[in-house]
Amino acid sequence: MNENGDMLKGWKAIADYFQSNERTVRRWQGLPVRKVGGSIYTTRSELDEWVKSGGRQAAALATPEEALPQAAPEPASSTPSWKVRVIAVFSLLLLALVLALTMNEATPQRIITPGRALALLPHARIAGTDHTPMGGFLSSFTGELFLFFRERTGFAVFDLRTLHKTYVSPDQFAVEIFTSLPGHRFAYFTHPDPPAVYRLDVKTREVSKFWSNGQMPFSLTLAPDGKFLFIGAKVKHIVRINTDTRDEVRFPLDGHPKAIEFTTIAGQDQLWIAHQGYGRIGSFGADAIETIDPWTGRFLRDSFLKPHVGASFVVLPRVQRIWLDGNDVCLGKQYHTAACPHSPGNILHVLSPDHSLLFTVGFPSKNGAFLFPSPDEAKVIMASDGLLRTLDSRSGQIIELADTKATQVLWAPDGSAIYLPTSDRKLLMAPVMSESCLAGLESAMHVWNADGHSQDSFAASHLTLRAGVTFVPGLIGQAFQFNGNTSADADASKMHRFLQLGGLFSFFLKRNKAKSSQSVADWLDSDGTRLRVSIEHSGVLAIEFAPAGGKQVIQRRSTAILSVGKWHHVALNLKGQGWQKPLILTLYLDAVPQGSIEIPIPPPTQPSLSQASLTFGKSGSAEGFTGSLDEITVHTHETSESVLRTFTQSWLAGTCAQQALRNLPAN
Repeated sequence: MNENGDMLKGWKAIADYFQSNERTVRRWQGLPVRKVGGSIYTTRSELDEWVKSGGRQAAALATPEEALPQAAPEPASSTPSWKVRVIAVFSLLLLALVLALTMNEATPQRIITPGRALALLPHARIAGTDHTPMGGFLSSFTGELFLFFRERTGFAVFDLRTLHKTYVSPDQFAVEIFTSLPGHRFAYFTHPDPPAVYRLDVKTREVSKFWSNGQMPFSLTLAPDGKFLFIGAKVKHIVRINTDTRDEVRFPLDGHPKAIEFTTIAGQDQLWIAHQGYGRIGSFGADAIETIDPWTGRFLRDSFLKPHVGASFVVLPRVQRIWLDGNDVCLGKQYHTAACPHSPGNILHVLSPDHSLLFTVGFPSKNGAFLFPSPDEAKVIMASDGLLRTLDSRSGQIIELADTKATQVLWAPDGSAIYLPTSDRKLLMAPVMSESCLAGLESAMHVWNADGHSQDSFAASHLTLRAGVTFVPGLIGQAFQFNGNTSADADASKMHRFLQLGGLFSFFLKRNKAKSSQSVADWLDSDGTRLRVSIEHSGVLAIEFAPAGGKQVIQRRSTAILSVGKWHHVALNLKGQGWQKPLILTLYLDAVPQGSIEIPIPPPTQPSLSQASLTFGKSGSAEGFTGSLDEITVHTHETSESVLRTFTQSWLAGTCAQQALRNLPAN
């Protein structure tokens, strides 16, 4: 452990801080470390924040055998080496026999801890709602979006080409659960008073009572051809109904079917059921996943969960994955035994079709997660506590999205966009962007995308817009507009880390007119450290760094000129050279390097002690910027020149804007 205050250098120092070993710590994903030269650096305060966010809790579940301290070497033995080898082989065979007798099946487990990568997925508010939506569906049969509400307000229908909104059956229905198929005419939902299942004709928008047994059903799902509806009833059975003749068949269950889903895997139709109070494992019952034949009711397989079935689960037959939200899975083992330990925290479990546990994904959450697969099953979007995370459906790798307050994710049938009903009564649209449009945008600290709001999509440092700052059409969606006398500012204390360890500060800029020198962005720390970006009268871009203590100001000017009325990408890439060495700050204009300066490393500062501000536009006595800023980002890692070039060219060429706006209505 080094002596430089809050800073830690090297894996050994980090391992000592956690009272663990280097091999274990190196395997923890999401750990906030920074490679400078050939060494690894971080700070105690960053590690503490990571632990508080749940990162350590999830990482501690990974590879238990490697979390043990390395054993000290045994003293030399006089036992002949051939005897040692015989004893070792015998011990391994005995261990294998014990495992075979004590485990019903092999359950390879690995945990993938979510990283802090941010997909800069711009989203646009395309409509408002009069009530808080609980969910809905996109109908490819009519090209409309149907939104349901838990209040007795009926449901809203949006024409996505014109965004014309119509309320159907107002003051009649409060929807609890629903099911639909994109290309089919009928959808089904439940209403609690009186409790029944209703059928909605998406073409005529007529609603009719379809089925009732006097109790509110738990769950609904449709067979792929829409000819059979399956109802998870509260009296521990599944009801299968022919949607044409309404003939019923009932299958008894050992638990309450909280959620059900019809799927076909390897040519076999299956009904997956998430149970509450599953009676197969004791008098109390526990939560479990069970698979039955949907046509005969024959039991196929089960797996036990403890302590509860989570918010949702999805079956992905193409990729042979079953994703479910729950705290623990104990496959084929007895409840409340040493073989079925409790796993703390919120964990997604990914199973194979035979119920084998493939891996788990830990994530910080208070309320569990809802899962929404893409049409091609390549991705799963998880909605939890207002945050959206996309996951690769096969590997579980996470890319974190903006805080949208989404209550559900509705995929466009072609997978090109998602629609997001939100808890604050909005309907958002977000495009699914290509990798070139998202290249290199990892480990974001701040993201201000200016799409009709001043919120920081990653942290809580929302911009305060002073009088005169407006929104105008941007490079994508909307942008901030400054008139020379206006400004926007935010708390930027975390940027102290940017100047300690390096990173990327970038934005898109459009200059409206040539005038005297204009201040574009000004970061000022409480110790007097200052970093300013400005435009000179000639159109030259300039950066100015003033270290704490009134030392000499360091400047660099671009060789290229900013054109009036044209979008440009500005990036400040800060790269470390090694421990206690100055950092190299390189100015890029449209991904072309314009020159570099060396800046000294400021002393480590606790974030709580650093009071810094970041101001866009007018700052102090300097003339303010006149023009537009869009997609402002601050990242904790520098970006390679090739990745920065790919990203910038894709955006400035309009490729990313076309992807983003292709599903927006014409108006």
